[in-house]
Amino acid sequence: MNDLNKLNVVEDKAFSNVIGRAGDEGLFDTGCFSLYLSNCGSLRSIEEGAFDATTLCMLDISKNNLTSLSRTLLDWKSLPEGANLQFNPWHCSCELQWLLDDLLPQMYRANSRLLTELRCGSPRAYEGLRLVHWYNWTEQAMCNDDLSMRSGPYGTYMVEESTEGLPKVTSLTLILGGCIIVALLVAIALVVYLVRTRRRHRIRQAALNRKRQSAADAKNTNGTEKEQFSALNKA
Repeated sequence: MNDLNKLNVVEDKAFSNVIGRAGDEGLFDTGCFSLYLSNCGSLRSIEEGAFDATTLCMLDISKNNLTSLSRTLLDWKSLPEGANLQFNPWHCSCELQWLLDDLLPQMYRANSRLLTELRCGSPRAYEGLRLVHWYNWTEQAMCNDDLSMRSGPYGTYMVEESTEGLPKVTSLTLILGGCIIVALLVAIALVVYLVRTRRRHRIRQAALNRKRQSAADAKNTNGTEKEQFSALNKA
């Protein structure tokens, strides 16, 4: 059942009470069968109850557009050949923490090849991260909103404080901030220039006043001396 491009949702009871036929490829003595529902680019949801009363040997839902998966969709521990969940844009939030707690350890031990391309598609802090990097973590990584990961050397990932909740600085914000700083600097320079210009004007004005006063004093002194000289001549 691969390459069903128009398949959007696997509805409730879609594969309910399905029994494998003897001789089918992948059929075990338990009557289970393998279901390949892969490469359906529009498949975004599998409803709970889609596999009610159905025993699966292996479930391949790789290369679809799935972002979430119910823990109670089936008995994940009873899959002899495991589940292929690779190449889906999984939203790695607390709702998928059960994958790390229950399914990941089982797959790591028995079907590690199915973990190679099992990655997060969102949120942005976890985009592209392989789920196997959380193997043996003691805390619930997907339920911790304060942590994010970024690529480190040699294919590793580094844990750091998340910045998703912080305000994002855009280029417009930076430009506006730069313009404000430039305007403040220009205003400060203009104020300093005006203060210095006024001070120089006051100094020149004071010097000019002193010069005028000196000239007036000299004139008065000369006039007094002339009067005294005239008085002496008359005497």
